[in-house]
Amino acid sequence: MEILDATPSPYGGSYASRVHFYIAPAFVTAVGYGLGPGHNLGRDGVARRTTWLKVMPGLARAGGVWLEMYRPVGGSALALEKQAWKIGPRDFVQLYMRHQDSAPTSASST
Repeated sequence: MEILDATPSPYGGSYASRVHFYIAPAFVTAVGYGLGPGHNLGRDGVARRTTWLKVMPGLARAGGVWLEMYRPVGGSALALEKQAWKIGPRDFVQLYMRHQDSAPTSASST
C-alpha cells in the first residue's frame, strides 16, 4: 500500500486511494470485543485475540474499507449478534481513524 500510495493515479489521487478492502467478521469482532490498545486482550488482561495493529496503516491508505457483519453458515449468511453490531463498527472506526490521521498521502497531495 505504501508503493501504491506513492504512485499517482491518472484518475486523481493515488493508486492506493482506488483500493477497497472487505474486512472479515473475525477481524471486526476481534477489534470490537478485544480490550487494550491492540484490541486483543481479554477481561483478564491476557492476549486472547489476534491484534490487527500491523495492517491498520495499510488500510488507512486505502480508498475504502467495508465491514462484513455476517458469518457464513451452511449455504447462507447469518448476521452478527446485536452486541457485535453495537461495538464492532464503533471500535473498528476508532482504531482505523488513529491510523488514518497518521497515514501519509504523498501522491494525493501532489
